[in-house]
Amino acid sequence: MERILNECIVACENCVADCLCSGREDMNECVRVCLMCEQICRALKTALKCNGDKNVVRCLTIACKKACLVCVAECKKHNMTCCKECVKCCSKMANCCTTKLSSKKSSKKKSSKKSKKMKGGDCGKKHY
Repeated sequence: MERILNECIVACENCVADCLCSGREDMNECVRVCLMCEQICRALKTALKCNGDKNVVRCLTIACKKACLVCVAECKKHNMTCCKECVKCCSKMANCCTTKLSSKKSSKKKSSKKSKKMKGGDCGKKHY
């Protein structure tokens, strides 16, 4: 995940720089969206590196996925090379976040089943 995060961060940074240097006013929304995506990806990267609270990492992963999808939608509107690269990297990152979130859901279900069994509630014995 870290490699894909780094690629996404770099793609967003490059897109911002190239869009600003283009001098085109129609790129303002692209700049805004890419800046937001880059910052959210950085926050997720920091939380992962610091072994942050699981709930914070989960929320940042959700935010990262949403920011990447917004970025993809905006960059798809433009024919600039930087926007095409941003679409590619942000799409990968959004897919990575989806995978991470779905794997956490399935591991939660498995651990809750294990904890029920360990409590003895399903064994048929009366527990006083």
